Amino acid sequence: MNNLINLARHIPTPEATLTVAYTPIRLSMPGRQPLELRLTAPATGNNLPIVLLSHGYGPSNYIPSKDGYAPLVQFWAERGFVVIQPTHASSRVGGLPSDAAGAPFFWRERVEEMKAILDQLAEIARQAPAVAGRMDHSRIGAVGHSFGGH
Repeated sequence: MNNLINLARHIPTPEATLTVAYTPIRLSMPGRQPLELRLTAPATGNNLPIVLLSHGYGPSNYIPSKDGYAPLVQFWAERGFVVIQPTHASSRVGGLPSDAAGAPFFWRERVEEMKAILDQLAEIARQAPAVAGRMDHSRIGAVGHSFGGH
């Protein structure tokens, strides 16, 4: 129960369940530093749908990274979703230099990072053994905040 939420708390949702989280999961990216992710998922259950959450580009130091959006991510994971959060390389903590090709927004890089996540779901499961074999690769959604929603 969150007393800061007014009307939305009356929308019916499943009861919250125990979750597990893994961070940092690192995926290789050709020609640059690895992509770091956080994975948060229900501790039990099978055929879990996957949500890829792309953060914004704003000036906050850690909200635009794998370490932001905790209340939203936790809500989704507690109710049955595997949530994968990349730290896009264009973020303040991500490491791409501001004068690199594609600057300042690196929108093409973000597309490549999201594709890398989809292409490397088996590697993600290897690094997050509690969810191995429990993710439903046929049910994947992508959401984003601000620039992450592009």
